[in-house]
Parts: sequence; C-alpha cells; structure tokens
Amino acid sequence: MVSATFSTSVDSDVPSFRTVEIASRLPDGAMKGVKTPIRMRQILDKLQQENREIFRQSPAYDGKKNLYSSLEIGEENFTVKMSKDPNANRGIFYVRLRRVGVIRPQDLDMLTRPDGLNNSATTAVATNLLQVIVSQSPNIQHHFALHSKSFYIGAATTLSGGLEAWRGFFQSVRPILNKIVINVDTSTAAIYASGNLLSMAMAYFNHRDVRAFIQECERDPSAARRLRTFYKGVFVKVMGREREFKIEDVVESAGTREFHKGDHGEVTTVERHFWDHHRVRLSHPKAFGVRVSKTAIYPAEVCQIVPAQLYKKTLSGADTTKMMSVSTARPEKRLQDIQQAVAEDKMGYKSSPWVLDAEMAIETAPMEAPGRVLNPPNVVYGGAVTANVNSGGWNVMRMRFHQPARIVAWAVVSFDVSRGITFTKGQPVFAAGNQANPYESLLQAAQEATKDVPGRPKPGLLVVILPQSAGPLRKAVKQWGDMVEGIPTQCVRADKYETANDQYCNNVALKINARTGGVNSVARSPELAFFKDCMVVGCDVAHPSPGVRSRPSIASLVASADEFATRYTTEVRVQPPRQEAIESIGPMMEAIQSEYCHFCVFAHICYRAQNALEEYQGYNKGRSPAHILLYRDGVSEGEYSQVEDGEIKDIEDTLDRWHSGHSAQPKPKLIFVIVTKRHHVRFFPRNRGDADRTGNAPSGLVVDREAVHSKYMDFYLQSQGGLKGTSRPSHYTVLRNDAGLTADQLQEISFALCHVYASATRAVSIPAPVYYADRLCARADFQFRPELAYADEGASSAGAGAFDLAPWEKGLGQAKLYRQMYFL
Repeated sequence: MVSATFSTSVDSDVPSFRTVEIASRLPDGAMKGVKTPIRMRQILDKLQQENREIFRQSPAYDGKKNLYSSLEIGEENFTVKMSKDPNANRGIFYVRLRRVGVIRPQDLDMLTRPDGLNNSATTAVATNLLQVIVSQSPNIQHHFALHSKSFYIGAATTLSGGLEAWRGFFQSVRPILNKIVINVDTSTAAIYASGNLLSMAMAYFNHRDVRAFIQECERDPSAARRLRTFYKGVFVKVMGREREFKIEDVVESAGTREFHKGDHGEVTTVERHFWDHHRVRLSHPKAFGVRVSKTAIYPAEVCQIVPAQLYKKTLSGADTTKMMSVSTARPEKRLQDIQQAVAEDKMGYKSSPWVLDAEMAIETAPMEAPGRVLNPPNVVYGGAVTANVNSGGWNVMRMRFHQPARIVAWAVVSFDVSRGITFTKGQPVFAAGNQANPYESLLQAAQEATKDVPGRPKPGLLVVILPQSAGPLRKAVKQWGDMVEGIPTQCVRADKYETANDQYCNNVALKINARTGGVNSVARSPELAFFKDCMVVGCDVAHPSPGVRSRPSIASLVASADEFATRYTTEVRVQPPRQEAIESIGPMMEAIQSEYCHFCVFAHICYRAQNALEEYQGYNKGRSPAHILLYRDGVSEGEYSQVEDGEIKDIEDTLDRWHSGHSAQPKPKLIFVIVTKRHHVRFFPRNRGDADRTGNAPSGLVVDREAVHSKYMDFYLQSQGGLKGTSRPSHYTVLRNDAGLTADQLQEISFALCHVYASATRAVSIPAPVYYADRLCARADFQFRPELAYADEGASSAGAGAFDLAPWEKGLGQAKLYRQMYFL
C-alpha cells in the first residue's frame, strides 16, 4: 500500500526555544498581556525588522508563546512601537524573550523509540518544533495561523451566506517506529468571503437591497443575535486603520450610537465622529456595527473582512453537500494531487528558509506499507441463514431477523395534515395527530392501542408520520417516547413513505426491530467466542461548536448485554465545555456491570462505569464479565497519557471496588482501545488489481507495520467498502491489554464488530459500540429539559466567569428506554 506520508530527518543541531511575552502598559501603569495571535505576530515582525543584527535569520514562531531559533539570542527585553507617529504614547509594546531550553538530537531520536516517550513534555516540544518549522512557510504565504496544520490556496466554490469553500493541504509531523514522517493530505474548509462587512452580512441574510436589510434588522429582534453568532471572533480592517480588529460583539444602528468625547467631553454620535475626524460620511448610519473593544464601535460599512479566515461553525445541509462535492476525490486523484503538491514545492520542503536552516531532509516519494485483507465474519440471520458479504455489504431480501421483537400492540399517528389518510379501526390503531399538542395525540393513540389488551400494558411501538420539515415536532415525539412514557417511536416522513421502495422499508424494519428489543443479525467467527463472557463498551464525548462556552460537553457510554454484543444499555452525562476526559467514567462502568449480570451490560464513565457492571450482572443471572473490551472515541495522540492517568485509573479503581464486593467472581480484565476516525492517514493500492471497483483498498484492509506507533500496539483497519471518494481507515491504539490479546485477535474482533451495526446492511467504519456512543451524544439534546435549549448555541453566551454545570446536570434526564437501543 502507498501511504501519503513522507520520511524526514534533521541533520543539524536543533534550535533552542524561547517563550515570548508581549504586554502593553495601561494608563494606570499596569501591564496587560497581549493574547491575540495575529497581533503578537505583527509585533514580532516589527521587532525583527528593527533588530536585523540580532535576528539575521527569522525564528520559527508557533503564533502563541514559543519561538525557535538556530541563532544564539540572549534573554532580551525589547520595546516595539506600532504607531506611525513616533511621538504617540499609544501602540507601545514590551517584548520579553526568555530562553527555556534546547532540543537536542537525542530528543528527536527518542520520539521514534519504544522506550522514548516517557517524558511527554520534552517530546511534545520536540514534535511542536518540527511542526512549526514545516508549517511556517506555507502558512505565512497563504495568511493562515502559524500553528495551523492546514493551509488553503483559494476558493473552489461559493457557499451561501458570504462563505466560500477553499481547497488546500494538511501536513502533520508524526513520530512513528524508527522514523519521523510528515503525513500529507488534501483538505477543504469553509472560509469567510473577504469584502465589505455590510455587503457580506446582506449575503448572509440573502438580501440585495441595503434598505430592506436594515428594516428587517430593525423589525426582527433575533437579527442581531444571528449576526453576532455568525461573525463573533472574525477579524476586520477598518477604513483608515492598518491593524486588524477582532469582532467582540454586534451593535444595532451603530451610526446613531452616542458617546462622550474624552472623559467629560460633549456628547456626539459615531456618525458625527467619522465625519469630524475622518471626513467619512456614513451612507447607512442605521445599519449594524461591530464592537472591537470595551468602547470602540465601527459601522459595518467601514469594515472589510480580512481574507482567509476559517468558518468553524455548523454548515447548512445544502452547504455541507457542496463541501462534500468539493472535497471528494477518487483515491488515484487524491494521491496524484498530494504528490504533485510535494513535487511543485507547495509546502516549501525544498525552499522554506526555516526547513533549510534546520537542515531537514524530506523525501519527495511517499512511503509504502505492507497490508493484508481480513476475511469478513459470518453475518447470521434467522434460521441460521448466513448473508453473502461482498465488498463490505450484503442483501437482506427474504431474510428473517435473528431474533424478532414481540410487539403486543402498536399505533400509527399522522401529523401530516397535507395528505388525506384513511383511518380504520383495529390493529394497528390509526390516529390523526394535533401538531399544536403532540403529547396528547400520542398518549391517546397509545391508550387506544392497548385498551383491549389484558393488563393494559404500554404499546410496544408508535409509528409517527411527520411532514417534510418537522424538526421541532420530531423532537417532541422523541422526548415523549424516550423520556416521558418509555415507548419506542419510529418517525417516517410522509414524502418518503409514499414512494417507499424495498430498501427504505428494510431500513425502517431494521430500526424498529432493534429499538423494540429484537436482534437483527449476529456475527460469528472463531475469535468471537471471546464475547461469551465479555462486556463490550463504547465511549464518546461530543462538544459544542468551536467558541461556544455556554453549553456543556456530552459524555456517553453504551455497554453490551448479551453474548453476541448486539444489545446495549446506555448512560449519558454532562461535563464542562470542551473537556475531552470523561471524569465520571468509573461510576458509569459500575452500574452497567450490574446490568450485565441482569441485562449483560458494563458502564457513568465513572458513576455509570459502576452502573454498567450492575446492568451486565442483571442480564446474565448474576454473572460478572470476565473481560471488558472498551473502545474510546475522540482522543488525540497527545491525550493518551491523560487517558492512562485519568480514565483508565478510574475504571481500575471501580473494578477493584466491584471485586471487593463480589469476591466470589474474578476481577474483570480490561482491554482499553482508542479508536480514531478523524485523522488524515490514507492508504492507496499500489496496483489497480488490489483495489475495489471504487479504486479504494477492499473492506478488511489492515496495516500494522511501518506506519505504526513507536510505543503502543496499534493498527489501521479499513472495515467499510468504498462508496464515494477516498476511504479512510480507522486507527486503533491499545492503551491497556490485561487479557493479553494478540494484534490479530483484536483486529478480527474489531472487524467483526463493524458488521453488527443494527440499522445497516454493510460494514461500518468503526465498531458498532463506538458508533452507538456517537449517536447517543447526538440524541442527548432530546434528553434535556426544553427550557435549556441545548441545541440553540446562539441563545446565550458564556460570560467571563466559570461555567456553571449544575443546571445542566439537573436538566439532563436518563432515557426510560435506556435498556433499549432507542438512539438508532
């Protein structure tokens, strides 16, 4: 297999590194640190221009606080004046360079040795140094952040609302066994279109007439909030000013805003100020403006959006589709683009002054790594019928479920008033829903469905027909079923069920059977005998959008409850925003272990770890699992030691406590595996005959040599068959292996788990429990009290104080269907 990674070596002495401190003096004499990366970079550029005798070679700077130089620079204090007026008292900054240490050749060598990653601080600095050296030239040339691993060259297509899709390249320095490599990939990003801020805002609102736009902003109270959410943090240049300003807030009718000249001067307006001081007459004084500091307000019409700024928020569905079309490329085209970019020196490997100064030698030919293809497991349906797995997929026509669910009674409720639906009496019950009161409509249908059933149990299912656009209505249906009544619901869109084909009906049936307690299929292979006394766990953490600090992160855990790892129980928790470590993993595991002994499940990724053990015990007649195979999603390589010291230790403590109370049974052995899907490593078949019909490597590709970690057991597994574009393998890293499983065993088990995702008839890209944990995080919005409006990230903004987690903890409920796979 060809891997888009390029070997590198450093032949010179490695630069020393320094911390950078930049501050300005406030009127009261106090010093205030500069934290804006763009401003820090501008100040350092001016510093180097004025001190060429010291900075004969520009240091490599990461845009934050670290500066690397091959020159010997003493500990220096500098004064930098950014104002054009040499007599001005403003724009004066004080820069301090403090020597911290030297990266020695042996530090780089340690990155690639199995015993060399124990000093995480030193290795992190060494890796950061090489990354900064490699990224410096293209990031400066294309005006992207110095610490960014991606740069973009230009717009590929226009998106809606003043956004553009840009193509570019990603590059990341990675230490692997016995060598350091640079992983290169193509990349696509949404970028704010440069131009006049007022014009771009009109595009965001889909307006062409400025007066109509201003009138809409005046009528609609939410307009300013939408603009604030969209533009907060964006940098603009102001007419007549050289420096760039960061948008802190959006203000309405900016030109009419009044303020005092000086501390006790006369009252004037922003509009009058621009005429008096800049001879600029505002054309639209009632249009919005932006606040860039505590007091400085600039009208939108005098602001220009700085080019090449990433848009990091959620795109609309239509824009996501456009982005996909721009970023999708067949494998041979993707590899060709990467090789051509390296050959044409777009990364600067041959010409970058920082690469040349460090005497880095970077190969221009991509590495190759041996790969092999695993045989798929047997996917077995009812009557012991085995599906024919081909290229990662199989057909379920005329097959029966492995274990069909038993539904005593069910009902159909239609909220689609645009279609005339005839309702008949009998089973199932058909009812017309009232969109103004969905809870009452659902409850009446549920009661009608079981009125003649002995004991009046709850119905096993409600099928709900929704109009084409019914997001809030669907949320209400799911909250009623998951949280209020504990009744499984299956929503179908009216426009889809009317033209439903066999595939659509099969997909709905797969979801219904799994949600109502059935088992669609099981995987069988010799290695899966391990599942008989093993609890399989999937964990994930989902974060609010970048920059949003007013919403918590969601930690989820699912744990298997049967010998086939097909039934799962669940637990969801909240934690502080953007915190990746699951602080409650121990309790989550303990509860699900008990359920395993009753319903075969193990999990509060500290409170639910205990819950998981209890759940597992409950399903398995008091028997505890002998092994716990835990797949953890969302952890980057730099966080491995944090997971080992935090989550794994918490789980170990939980298992010790559990064992002390259940000493008659052996302590479960833990296998902890990190699964990473969000990475840029790709493998390309060297020969066309080794590829599938899409040009990708076939389903089951394993790469566990050459491109692997220097310390941990790890491997790449491409479980899914190729569909469109270039397939991405998942990266598996084993942090704990108390059971002593071999790499081959873990690969077979992981590949089999990719074939049991309940609502699919093809292998998925990650093991089913990891996929379920991800789905559970997404479903958590339905489990909050409605007044918290978790999904509306623009509804409130976090202040400067500490985040208050308490209302979110109280407002998040556990689903009444937690023993069923309601999240599918």
